[in-house]
Amino acid sequence: MHSTPDRRRRSSVSLPGWAIGLVSALFVFRLLFGLSSELFFEDETQIFLIGLRYYATGHWPFFGADVVWTKSEIPGALQGLLVGVPLHVLPIPEAPYILLNLLSAVALAAQAWYICARVPSVPRWLVWGWLFTIPWTLQFSTHIINPSYVLPAAVAFFIGFLEAAPAFRRGLVPPAIGFALMGAALLWVMQIHMSWPLLVPYMAYAGFTSRRDGARRLAVYALACAGGAIIPGAALVPTWLYFGGYTGSGGVLRNIRPILQQGNYAGALFAAAQPGFTPMPVCKPVFSQSDTGGYECRCD
Repeated sequence: MHSTPDRRRRSSVSLPGWAIGLVSALFVFRLLFGLSSELFFEDETQIFLIGLRYYATGHWPFFGADVVWTKSEIPGALQGLLVGVPLHVLPIPEAPYILLNLLSAVALAAQAWYICARVPSVPRWLVWGWLFTIPWTLQFSTHIINPSYVLPAAVAFFIGFLEAAPAFRRGLVPPAIGFALMGAALLWVMQIHMSWPLLVPYMAYAGFTSRRDGARRLAVYALACAGGAIIPGAALVPTWLYFGGYTGSGGVLRNIRPILQQGNYAGALFAAAQPGFTPMPVCKPVFSQSDTGGYECRCD
């Protein structure tokens, strides 16, 4: 007579184990997929070498990936740290792949949880299995290339946005945490990929439409957003402090307006608006080919 409750109890306990096993199997599958992907293309090689140079020499990686068509570099050390720090922890070539796949797996798990919480009618196995195996998350979050590192921040940003903007809130994450996630994600992507300006309108919309929450809550949201931005932003500040605001931009201002390459007044005003700007009237950034296949920034 007691066997049925016991079986139910054992079944309820074993289900999380199956879920953990499934996610672990998907993680291993994604890791092997990333390790089997091509490394010796130009972009993948350069991203790996940025971190390898930091690991081998200890020199701070002030800049990240190249923007080839304008001979500029994305400012900030985050890209180099994401590749180089795992090599310090586990000195094998596969270490950066392990960290990248851990980050992407956690991000996809968070996204799956959020989708299931918002739309509980969708089968969980479908959501989890789909997110972990769709081609675009396999291609761009499992092997060493800078767009792969955008996924964790993108998931955090849009979960934060959907819970910060009043029109989309479901109460799954406090609005202040949502703004903190957006701030952290923005400064993360800013050091990884040139797509970060696309996130700014979403953040502005969330802040503007939250004005009905009152001035006190808006202040809390602003502090939360700034607090979130500080964490990844700490890897960007040394670049601005060492090179100044304009040179420390890595030349990416030229991607916004090509005329800025001529160093006109509009470019100077735009640069002066950047945090950490230091006036350098006789200094102009020059980017030359480096031994890693990228570009090195110097002042002439």
